[in-house]
Amino acid sequence: MVIFLYFKGDKSCTPYRCININIKSATAYKLNLRLGVIHPLNHNHPLHLNAEIKRIYDLKLTHVLARETQRLMCKQISTWGIESYKDEVAAATFEAIASGKVDFVVEMMKFNPRRLTTVKDGIGRNILLAAIAFRQEEIAKFIYESNASKSLIGQYDNYLNSLLHVAGQMAPSVQLHGMSSPALQMQKEVQWYKVENISVYSKETINVYGLTPHKVFTSEHKQSLFAADKWMKFTAGCYTVVGTLIITIMFAAAFTIPGGNNQETGLPLFINRKAFKIYMIFDAVSLCSASTSVVTFLGILTSSYNIEDFDKYAPTKLIVGLSSLFISVAAMMTAFCLALLLMLQRRWWILIPCMLLAGMPVTLFVLLQFPLLVEIFNLTYCRSPIFLRKRSVT
Repeated sequence: MVIFLYFKGDKSCTPYRCININIKSATAYKLNLRLGVIHPLNHNHPLHLNAEIKRIYDLKLTHVLARETQRLMCKQISTWGIESYKDEVAAATFEAIASGKVDFVVEMMKFNPRRLTTVKDGIGRNILLAAIAFRQEEIAKFIYESNASKSLIGQYDNYLNSLLHVAGQMAPSVQLHGMSSPALQMQKEVQWYKVENISVYSKETINVYGLTPHKVFTSEHKQSLFAADKWMKFTAGCYTVVGTLIITIMFAAAFTIPGGNNQETGLPLFINRKAFKIYMIFDAVSLCSASTSVVTFLGILTSSYNIEDFDKYAPTKLIVGLSSLFISVAAMMTAFCLALLLMLQRRWWILIPCMLLAGMPVTLFVLLQFPLLVEIFNLTYCRSPIFLRKRSVT
């Protein structure tokens, strides 16, 4: 665990070396809040606590100690001269931004908002540009919503890259590993590029390489676009096969009904049974849902996608197709159970095991595929824009 520390009386190290100290166990220290120093702690936990409660106690204590240490450090740093601040604090601040240490950046902004807007990293990026470059959403939101953002939005780095250029660059690979598919990675990158909504620059502004933000975005995401398009079509092809099989089965089941037909009237023998009516409803639901799913996935297979399509258009198609397929599979297995109920009457010793077995495909399908649907839906419709509104740092 890395905690950012500053020891007031330590003359043996520079401020920067004191800022980055690797502490294996923060429970080995305690804070004297009046003096602002750190002392060893002899693990004075309540003896009656069991192991699990003790573990939670240690985690909470670690968090409290880290936050208080950080607060004292930020307070002390605010008294430093501008040169020490720019050289040493800047390095620690940009390291914190790159690794996503939100609490550290928030505390620094509270104590030193004006000074923090003057620091630059090795290639001239300010803290907002760095947060966008490293795709640290919480940090970028906090900085943008602070009063200090007014002076940060209009700045360039050493290569004349504006906010739009930085947002158009490829995200660090570590930020993309958490995404389950190339299409979702592409969607996230498009959402970041919407920083253009707050930029004071024209979309035609060029950097030292003569590239506009859009050219930077398209050139750096060319391979990602190809991978996302390939994944979409491969996935749609697999689901189309499943949907087609369901259509074939449920269409046949609508005519080869349980119990057969009356030879004189041609009507089903179980037409007056409530279970039969429900069976026909679920058969129709499964057939229609599977048809919707297949048509949607065929649309994905035959489409050619631009980068902007991965924001809403392409994910919405996947949501519709997957949702329809889930409904179709569930309705199909329900119709199967109702057919067994009609034919086997009240022979529960056969019905119950068969119904339990029928639930296994639905359960497996949901466990394996439903997380993908939830992830796509959340990224598409349940997320607020990265840069939404402004607030003051208090």
